[in-house]
Amino acid sequence: MLNRTHILQIYKSQFVLFPDSFVIAEGNVLIRMSYEKKPLAKVQLSEGLDEITRFNDSRFIATSNKRKSSYLFDNQLEMTASRKTDGTFVVSSGFMNEEEDCGVFFSRLVNFYPVEKEEGVLFLKSGKIITQPFFERLETCNNNLFSKEGLTKLKKINLSSEEIEWAKDLREVAELSHTLQEEDKSKGNTYKILAVSKGKLFLTLECAIAALDLSTGQLLQSWHTLPTGTTLGPQQSTVLPNPAHSVLHEEAGKILGLTGYYYWEIDLQTGALQAQDCTSGFKSRRLRAMTRPVCQGDHLYFSSDEVFEKPDGTLGHDIKLAAFNWRTRQIDWEWAFDHPGEGLYQIGMPKVHGDYLAAADTGGQLHLFKKTS
Repeated sequence: MLNRTHILQIYKSQFVLFPDSFVIAEGNVLIRMSYEKKPLAKVQLSEGLDEITRFNDSRFIATSNKRKSSYLFDNQLEMTASRKTDGTFVVSSGFMNEEEDCGVFFSRLVNFYPVEKEEGVLFLKSGKIITQPFFERLETCNNNLFSKEGLTKLKKINLSSEEIEWAKDLREVAELSHTLQEEDKSKGNTYKILAVSKGKLFLTLECAIAALDLSTGQLLQSWHTLPTGTTLGPQQSTVLPNPAHSVLHEEAGKILGLTGYYYWEIDLQTGALQAQDCTSGFKSRRLRAMTRPVCQGDHLYFSSDEVFEKPDGTLGHDIKLAAFNWRTRQIDWEWAFDHPGEGLYQIGMPKVHGDYLAAADTGGQLHLFKKTS
């Protein structure tokens, strides 16, 4: 059970959670607050912030695209590093490698057409800066750095040597080729990096999940077709409905997924795939999973938007946060939001840390919840 403790106005839905506090962005101001809503620290920058991203329990990055700047802060709001680019680049993201105490800032050339290339900027503890202009798109996962080129090509970069460890075109993997879209630039990347765990890289494709050897890039296993006799939805689909809405539960050794009214899980030890159509139970509570779930313990937390018919015949939207117990496959908690208008108000993907859950709405409010049992 969770109860809402605070509602805060925030800028562009930007916030990060830490064990004993959280940080919100308000224009060009960063504010650190306790979970009892007590202000602990404040930092004012010379420019408005577009994004703040949590790295670990002690650090986060703040970025501004307008002035092409990025800043590294600890959770006490002490700035530990900063980076500015020239006028042709914008900062889009970053990450920290805790073991080697280094980080990566991503920058993209902003010539609108054609977009010629992207650049990654790697800074080490020593302050050394290295650029890799041949990257098309950088992505990180569990302190590993990858380059995604086009819609189907993937490279793994060694953080220490800054060399390419392996390169893979997923179209050349027979078991995966049927799950990839045609190379249509308007559709974006057809695969996503899900997780890295125990020497494996997990990818989600259009209707499949794949496990690659992290050291070599070789395919180890893939999941696409549901077990015999299992179907999902009114179309009685026999394939995974939306693999991108999957999460890795490392302690349980499972990949768990929830989208719309459908749940699936993959046991990584046995390779067994199970799926369940939860339409009846979800619709009876006016729930429909809209965001990729966040996993903690026995629960998948998600935001929901279910359309229903009002007594006067018009359509309404039930906006909620909910917790799905993946062991019992039941809803253990839900919170409904009062909201103005229909179809415009949304709740973003929740974030969970310890006893706290937080989610921002499209009205710029941060809703903070605390577990009571």
